[in-house]
Amino acid sequence: MFEIAPATPEDQESIRLLERLNPYPATPPQGDQVFFIARSGQAVVGTASVEMLSGDLAMVRQLAVIPGYRKRDIARQLLLRLIAFSEERQAREIYAPGLFAEDYFRRFGFTPCAAADLPPALCSLAFPGNGELNGNLMRRTLQNAAPEETSRVAATAGRYFDQGFYCAESVLAAVAEHLDVRSPLIPGIATGFCSGMAGTRGFCGSISGGVMAINMVLGRRVGSTPVTRNYDAVRELIQDFQCRHGSTQCSELIACDLDSKEGRSIYRNNHLRQQCREYVATAADASLRIIRKNSPADDGSSDRN
Repeated sequence: MFEIAPATPEDQESIRLLERLNPYPATPPQGDQVFFIARSGQAVVGTASVEMLSGDLAMVRQLAVIPGYRKRDIARQLLLRLIAFSEERQAREIYAPGLFAEDYFRRFGFTPCAAADLPPALCSLAFPGNGELNGNLMRRTLQNAAPEETSRVAATAGRYFDQGFYCAESVLAAVAEHLDVRSPLIPGIATGFCSGMAGTRGFCGSISGGVMAINMVLGRRVGSTPVTRNYDAVRELIQDFQCRHGSTQCSELIACDLDSKEGRSIYRNNHLRQQCREYVATAADASLRIIRKNSPADDGSSDRN
C-alpha cells in the first residue's frame, strides 16, 4: 500500500536520495518547483516534481521510484498528480523530457515537441546538454476550463457515484439525464460493466458507461447504416481517457483486486474511491462532449424514440 502526498521538509533527505535514480542530473530550477512523494508505511519510495514556469507552462523535473517498488503503479500516480497540480495552477501546457521515456509519456497524452516549437520560457531551461534535450521534449495540452455543460455532467456523475452507484452506472445515468433520455433500463443495464467488468479487473467501467451513453445517440437503428461515426466517437472516448489517466484497465488504474480482502483494504486505505470518482467524472464529461460534437442530423439512424 502507498499514498501520494505533497512533500514535507522532513522528506527532503529521501528526495535527495531518490534524485540519484533520475536519468537527468539535478539542475537549479528557474521557477517554483513543487515536490510530491509516494509513501509506503514510513518509507518514501518515490518522488516527482514539477516546475512552474512563466507563460503558464509547467515542466516535469523528476519522476523516480526505488527499484523494489516499481511495477506497482506508483510512477503513474505520481505523474498524474503532477498533471492535476499543473491544471490547478492554471498551466496551459506541461512538458516532460522524453529522451529516456518517450513511450511512457505518450501513454499520458504527451507528444514530441520540436526545438523550433518551444516557447521562450523553455529554451533557456538549465538542462544538461540542453541543445540535445530540446529535440526530445514531450508536450501535453492541459484542460483547465471545461465547457459549462460538460462540467455539469461531471458533477452529476459524481453525485450518482456518491449515492452508491458504481462507475459504469454513474456515467450512463449522468449522460442520460443531461440528454433527457429516460428508460427503466438505466442505469441497471450498466451494472455488470462496473469494477472492471464485474470485478475481473478488465476494462474500466467508467469507459464502458461512456460507450453505452454514446451508443444511445450514435448507435445504429438500421442494419445498413455505417458504423463509422459510432466507432470514431468510441475510439475518441477511449483515447481521451487513456491520455487523461494513463490506462484504460481497472487493474492498472487502481492497482488492487476488489474481489480480495487485501485489495479492498488497499482501496480503502489509499482512498482510491476518490480516484474512481475522478474517472467517473472525466468519462461522463468526455462522453457528453463527444456526443454533442457528433450528434447526427435527423436521418433516422439514431432516433432515440
